[in-house]
Amino acid sequence: MPNGIYLHCFARRLNLVINNTCKIVSYMSDYFSILSQIHSFFTESGVANRYFRQAQQQLGLDRSSSLKLWANAHWDSRWKSIDAIIFNFSAIVQALENISEEDGTTLDYVRGENFILSIIHQIKDLRNEQSFNEIYDAAKDFCEVNGTDFIQQYRLHRATTIPARFEEFLITSTLGQRDIISTSTHYINRIYFSLIDCMLVELNDKVSSKPLSLMKSISTIYPDSENFLNIDDIDAFSEHIGGNLAVLKNEFAVIKSMLESKTVKDVFEF
Repeated sequence: MPNGIYLHCFARRLNLVINNTCKIVSYMSDYFSILSQIHSFFTESGVANRYFRQAQQQLGLDRSSSLKLWANAHWDSRWKSIDAIIFNFSAIVQALENISEEDGTTLDYVRGENFILSIIHQIKDLRNEQSFNEIYDAAKDFCEVNGTDFIQQYRLHRATTIPARFEEFLITSTLGQRDIISTSTHYINRIYFSLIDCMLVELNDKVSSKPLSLMKSISTIYPDSENFLNIDDIDAFSEHIGGNLAVLKNEFAVIKSMLESKTVKDVFEF
């Protein structure tokens, strides 16, 4: 319409003004970046979020109030994000202090390595019929109590046929085809063992021996670790930093003898 009168949404225009202003004034861009990082820190980690909720409870704040992430498309989201930070600022500070104190007293890479390895061993130990039967029986009881069909029926849209060119081949399954799992043997072979095997493959792929040995080696320079100044486990750390292994072991021996000969409150006293 050549003579039409178009009225733009003033709220959107105002939002564009705010967005463009934040782009031009770098301080505001940094400010909203900090807000975004605070939101990510306390929402993406279950542990950090738990500390935040505990701080809210200790300070008597409304626990239904949560941190909010601003978005360019929502004209009022920036203010809501700022308002949430203002309201929960004391809880944020308290949570960060609690996390800092907790991390300062419990960090131990040796325990971390042992924890990871124990998970792998525990999953391996579950790969047996006894462990499966316990889960299988519990699942059957749950289905019976809640009136759920334990055997899942799949509706076939059409009959499955094997193409003529594959008649001389052994076809175990076709793409998208699911057989009915009705017995415990089906469950243990097709689901239970398959899940455990896949998890072990993924764990061994994601958690190799090199980072585990490095974690254990790093603990040799952590004063609160049981592995502190253990010369036998320093090789991986020395290789990682490109240090002289012989010199590093000699330094460890000197520091260890000094610690044993006197009482100190802080390693920085040396």
